[in-house]
Amino acid sequence: MAEARRINHPYSLAFALNFAAYIAILGRDVAATAAAAGELMAISNAQGFQQWLAAGAIALGWVMAHLGDAEQGDAQILQVLGMYDAMGFGLFRTQYAAMRVDALRIAGRPEDALAAIDEALAFAGSTEERAFLPQLHYLRGEVLVELGRPDEGEREFEAAVTIGRAAGSNLQALRAAVSWVRSTEDSGGADTARAALAEILAGLFEGGDAPEIEEARQLLSGG
Repeated sequence: MAEARRINHPYSLAFALNFAAYIAILGRDVAATAAAAGELMAISNAQGFQQWLAAGAIALGWVMAHLGDAEQGDAQILQVLGMYDAMGFGLFRTQYAAMRVDALRIAGRPEDALAAIDEALAFAGSTEERAFLPQLHYLRGEVLVELGRPDEGEREFEAAVTIGRAAGSNLQALRAAVSWVRSTEDSGGADTARAALAEILAGLFEGGDAPEIEEARQLLSGG
């Protein structure tokens, strides 16, 4: 992003801001997401970058949901996704779907969240957009647990861990492994889940301060 600013290349900056917003969302940093998405929309509006304007609006819908207006956030995401699809864009479609799932879960609509995830997984299967599969399987596991289907949820967490580790998506794999361990505390799969969590944690850099890292350490220590 610094290089895009240095060379004063608006499209490169918009592209970088989209990723900055996604990284902030992955880290559940609402303020950073709002800042990146707001700048992305301002640049895109001035330059006529319709794809990135939509991306910024979707990210701000996610922000709305996390600031207490989940229904309005979902409505914004859904409306912009319709425009995004109508313009023929497909890039990052599964990423944006995951943002909508977050809003739906906050709104207390797990059935709708599950339908949105399944639609996103079907899209990923037809387009080979696989970068966000770990997040989608993780979210599907969380929703299934919320719906009282823990066995199915465990399988989704395991899939998220497997896909995430293979892709090098360590934070997503770690997050899924934490949920996997928690979901198997009273079942026979606890040892497998804990072993996977330990392996992921061992492969992360020392001194990491992500909340998931501390949570994983506490789980493995019996805390």
